Amino acid sequence: MPLRRSPHSAHPAAPSAADTAASSSAGPRTGSPVREAPGLSAWALEAPGRLEQELAALGLQGPPSRAHFLALVLLAAQRPDLESRIQRATTALSLHQGTGPEVEAVLRPLWLTLQLVGPAGARVIEHILNPAGVIENDGASSDDEAPGLDDDPGSLEEDLERLGAPLGHQIRSWLGDAARAATADPHVFDDEEGAPAFARMLERLQQEVLPEATPAARNRVEAQVKAAIMAMARDTALRGEVFLISQTALGDCRDNLLEGFSKVMLAVRNRQMLAAVRSGRMDEGKLHLWAGQQFRLALLETATGQLIGQLQQQGADLPPWDRDRLQSDPLETLADAKAQLKRPLGLPQDTIENLTSNDMSVLQPQHIEALRTQVLQQAADPQSFQNFLLEHDTWRTCMQALHPAIFQPLVAARDADPFHDMDPPDDLESPAAFAYAQAGRKVYEDWQASVQQALASLAEQAGGALPPPPLPRPPQDPGSSSGAAKPEPAPPG
Repeated sequence: MPLRRSPHSAHPAAPSAADTAASSSAGPRTGSPVREAPGLSAWALEAPGRLEQELAALGLQGPPSRAHFLALVLLAAQRPDLESRIQRATTALSLHQGTGPEVEAVLRPLWLTLQLVGPAGARVIEHILNPAGVIENDGASSDDEAPGLDDDPGSLEEDLERLGAPLGHQIRSWLGDAARAATADPHVFDDEEGAPAFARMLERLQQEVLPEATPAARNRVEAQVKAAIMAMARDTALRGEVFLISQTALGDCRDNLLEGFSKVMLAVRNRQMLAAVRSGRMDEGKLHLWAGQQFRLALLETATGQLIGQLQQQGADLPPWDRDRLQSDPLETLADAKAQLKRPLGLPQDTIENLTSNDMSVLQPQHIEALRTQVLQQAADPQSFQNFLLEHDTWRTCMQALHPAIFQPLVAARDADPFHDMDPPDDLESPAAFAYAQAGRKVYEDWQASVQQALASLAEQAGGALPPPPLPRPPQDPGSSSGAAKPEPAPPG
């Protein structure tokens, strides 16, 4: 965040700590006639003109800007008797200017120091950065609050109550006439268990995400929604999975909505991958690249969960605004990690990105770098990748479809076992019935062990655990000294 002189004032808008200690003209001197304004309301300060007057009364010149946050913090450290008035001014400034990561980046390093040398300044920082901070309203009831300040949909049940139309209507709204390609009657799914959750997710995507999306992002979301609807309409098992996942996307903020939708798309892509392999459109190399993306995503989710747990254990050592963020919604931090590391780690194409806000994430640049390093180190362990593949149902099924010469004989051997020629005993409680069951179990356990051994051998040969290296830039032609035009550089890969 740039901290520079305001063009409307000869005074610095954001004095340094040394300037403040020397009682610079950027803020009132100790003993200056500034007095606490009784009953001053943040709502009265919301108008920029009134806020500018209040800042001027506190000795800060120029129109309201984010640079004033630091000046107000340092003023509170110098003049603790003005703390409550300064807090109200920062509330109004937040309403007018917003805060965001750049303000936190300036104020966070000061918090520990001011706790020792200027506790009032530290408390003002907490007031600015704490997302749960209360906006003072001079005793006004919550019914008088400005609309739109609280966009939290509440619980899952409360979010579902806001559903404006059933699933069939949402499908038609997204696909238009193309809905007929998915199902003859889009309303056929309306009464299935979990359908309202998927309908509400589609409704919120259209209401909250599309209006603010870039044209490219809008096209991507529309294509993803179409793929999800088409897939779930044709696959009963997938439809149940999609409906269940959709519940995790509701009852929270927009970024959680996007994270839930990302999980829906991962489930859809799993089914599409299996269909592509069975139809011969996907070879083993591409399957392993896809599995590697899934592997690194799983590693990142685990590493971020561990980091969140470590931060939560810090307790009082953690800044209060971060404690509140972790307590109110730790999934925001997980979503932020995925969004920031999607490209560096080569995560799946439908991983959440373009977060609408990361104000609730506690991740700092050093956390992101640590997570990236940890995931790449773990991904480089061949045994870890092999274990992941052997536990991945889609990979196991796809490999059996890609290698019929290996797995069909194993099935044939299972089915040719003499056990299948045996008749089950009449007395199901007899020792003979027990022996019959044991023999049947051994046939299938032997078959499963042979499949596992074959898959383990194939997993040892698998590549794709690490993200592919970035494509090298093409060499640039320096041109000739005669001033000949240089060729246009090749477009990035």
